[in-house]
Amino acid sequence: MGHGNPSAQTDLAQAVARRLERQTVLYDQRKQFEFILTENAARWRPGPPELMRAQLDRLISVASLPNVRLGIIPLDREALDAYLHPFVVWELEGETLVTVETLSVLVEVHEPEEVAIYRRTLERYRESAMWREEAVRWIQTMASKIG
Repeated sequence: MGHGNPSAQTDLAQAVARRLERQTVLYDQRKQFEFILTENAARWRPGPPELMRAQLDRLISVASLPNVRLGIIPLDREALDAYLHPFVVWELEGETLVTVETLSVLVEVHEPEEVAIYRRTLERYRESAMWREEAVRWIQTMASKIG
């Protein structure tokens, strides 16, 4: 398995098409989304410069949607909490679920005490992040430096 292609997908065009298809939910104005990325995640280069520019352009495009908030946590800000692993807090109809991504499995967290830990961590991430125009300017500056 290659690090630039963790799923060992042989047809990258097909993989990209599937990913874009999954992202159509972002255009559903009945749903709200908040994404927070660390600078390291935003700088991760899983392929050639063109791919990186396309990824950053996509972030800028998504950030412009009225139902999306995008935050970037830069390396030069104090880390208010550890950035150990990706997780998603899902606010569903009457229930909150947290999914935690590991290399080989997606873990679901349902217990209120455990969910509360992720909510506190998310709040600390929010405090550390740049938002809106500041985050978009940061991404644009980073994109301009790709060689």
